[in-house]
Amino acid sequence: IIKAAEKISPSRRLFIITNSKGAVKKLTLLAARNEQRGWLDYPDNADVFRHAIAVLRSRAAETTLACVTKKHHRPETVLMEATSRRAMTAARDVASGRAVPADLEKYDAPGAQLHGITQKTAHEVIKQIRAHATPERRRTRVNLNTVKTAVQRQNGSAPTEDQIWAAIKSRDLSRNVRNFLWKALHSGHKIGGYFTHMPAPWCDYAACPLCNTTEDLQHILFACASRERETIWQLASNFVADRLGPWPVLDLGSVLGCMLLEFSPDDNPTCGLTRAMRIIISESAFLIWKIRCERRIEYEDNLDDSPSKEEITGRWHTAINARISHDRHLTNRRRYKGKALDEDLVLNTWDGLLELPENVPANWI
Repeated sequence: IIKAAEKISPSRRLFIITNSKGAVKKLTLLAARNEQRGWLDYPDNADVFRHAIAVLRSRAAETTLACVTKKHHRPETVLMEATSRRAMTAARDVASGRAVPADLEKYDAPGAQLHGITQKTAHEVIKQIRAHATPERRRTRVNLNTVKTAVQRQNGSAPTEDQIWAAIKSRDLSRNVRNFLWKALHSGHKIGGYFTHMPAPWCDYAACPLCNTTEDLQHILFACASRERETIWQLASNFVADRLGPWPVLDLGSVLGCMLLEFSPDDNPTCGLTRAMRIIISESAFLIWKIRCERRIEYEDNLDDSPSKEEITGRWHTAINARISHDRHLTNRRRYKGKALDEDLVLNTWDGLLELPENVPANWI
């Protein structure tokens, strides 16, 4: 929208077509409210919307914004979709900060209006200012770089940091897994070096008793000689072998960025196989972590009392079956309305992975 408004002469009428209904509403119907609140509801994109508003205001001629999607079957749709894909690709290489140009500052309205501001809104503004001033955590930066490397190895392109943080909020992640990944991105789990300088007996928790090396998540999930790690990754590999082929190379970055990984031939993130792999990787990693904690804390590293291979196998199948059942329930449009999952998406996700009786219909949901 910004580029279109900048390219066309301000004295010529402009008709802009986009596939983003949200962008059109924010720049038209909700523009006055958003400016009054200082774009408080969209902190990540506030600078972009302010720039767009300033550019549109600077035009003397009439400017029209319209939202068109595939269902409208208009000739502009094909061109618009192609342009949108190119814009998404280019956006990955653009810095997040975007200042309004000096020649457009007179058309800009920065900050929230004091007239009519509520105490709640004022507190939200203060919290956002303080959040921007929070210093960067070194371990978080290391983990973010690990995710970028892993995703680039699988997809061919690295994600932005905003995409990484948004990905761990995906609705395809269960709440417990979401919390686990968020804490892992911040290196917040109490393992390894956390116990190194503590007095006995706590310092003994720093080292892995099976491998005699300092524990970290990379070791726990991908290098440890533990029963749970070997069993669960083998189960996951066998589960998708017929549909996926060779199991991909995974590491800690792959788990932390699992919701960004793509496994479909056409690189379509909505593909059923991609969604299935994201769920399987996240659930498998979280189950390894849970059983490891039981072995080390509840059973005090006693391998005889720790979960056996048969129990681990049963718990993994239970976790995956629970996700399949959860998917089925979320397709209920009467209950969840617009938030319900699409039935075709669920069917494509688990297609060819389930052992179904012969008399089960194609739509088993």
